[in-house]
Amino acid sequence: MRTYRIDLPSLAADALEDAARLAGIGPDEVIVDALRTLPLFQRALQERPESTLGALLLSGSHSHA
Repeated sequence: MRTYRIDLPSLAADALEDAARLAGIGPDEVIVDALRTLPLFQRALQERPESTLGALLLSGSHSHA
């Protein structure tokens, strides 16, 4: 798994932490769930050679939203 460092404004970081706490998941999972909803991300994921993984990620079976 890769790690990315992102700088968020305080308001966005606080909202992310609040959402994670309410959902009972980590902030990283909230970000991944949010990415799954973006059409450009979905399209790019479907075009990956490892499309089986893409299908699993897009299935919504792990979605917390």
